[in-house]
Amino acid sequence: MALRTALYGKEVSKYRDINEDYEINVRAREDQRNNLEALRNMKVTYRDMAMNGVIRQVPISSFANIDYINTYGGIKRKQQKRIIILSSNVLSEYNANEVVANIQREINEFKAPAGIEIKMAGEQEEQMETAAFLGTALVSALFIILIILVLQFNSISKLGCYFK
Repeated sequence: MALRTALYGKEVSKYRDINEDYEINVRAREDQRNNLEALRNMKVTYRDMAMNGVIRQVPISSFANIDYINTYGGIKRKQQKRIIILSSNVLSEYNANEVVANIQREINEFKAPAGIEIKMAGEQEEQMETAAFLGTALVSALFIILIILVLQFNSISKLGCYFK
């Protein structure tokens, strides 16, 4: 957490203006964030319970190594599954529905390795969720109307004569 706070900052308070709230973040100075040796020498504070709770400070370099490798900048998760998000904006001269259909066709033709699932999200996922909700709401509303009519006329057979 100390290293993350030094690099990306941590919100410690908020300043409230008439119109807006402004976050107050604490993080290392620019020259310290870009200096690898300064980050390696940054001290991590902890309580050593083996020595009756004495507070100690240890530089990060004493327990961590730096390796230069290619990797993701961070792991994102959705419903406890790792995800990679690819996004784009459709240019104004193209139809968004046609672009989505073309991308979906390519996804369907792509042979993904075992254990990899590829699916569309974003607007399409929201549209499907909204359509499912509205379908459920319609069926529920019709059922409630039927119950109200049955309660009012005390019989389902009497309803038929009123709708002729």
